[in-house]
Amino acid sequence: RDTQSSRRDTSDTRREGDSANTQATMEFSSKDMALKAQKKILSSMANRSSVQMFIDDTTSEILDELYRVSKEYTGNKAEAQKILKNLIKIAVKIGLLFRNNRFNEEELVIAKDFKKKLNQGAMTATSFYEVDFTFEQT
Repeated sequence: RDTQSSRRDTSDTRREGDSANTQATMEFSSKDMALKAQKKILSSMANRSSVQMFIDDTTSEILDELYRVSKEYTGNKAEAQKILKNLIKIAVKIGLLFRNNRFNEEELVIAKDFKKKLNQGAMTATSFYEVDFTFEQT
């Protein structure tokens, strides 16, 4: 019991210090709070039906193909689903931040580069899967 109370005391002290630092450097913004809430909701709902509003049909088809490639490569359905779920979450969060103009110029360049590389990687993986002569499976 003493251990639990000392843990609480330590965590309370950390929280008080963190909140003092946070309050000193940041002011409250309802827009920031709404964005945090949207990101929190998105992190818990990366299934196909809920992401439809953020990902168009073409991207969805590419991601479906990428799932099939991942499943075949890993030989594990759960692993392939986890990979795609994480990719979707990242892509949707970046899209959400982009739509809310939350990137500075440098971050915008990085986000666009990420989008290009993700699209290129998905198309490459899909073409390897669809065209038999492009690579040999071992």
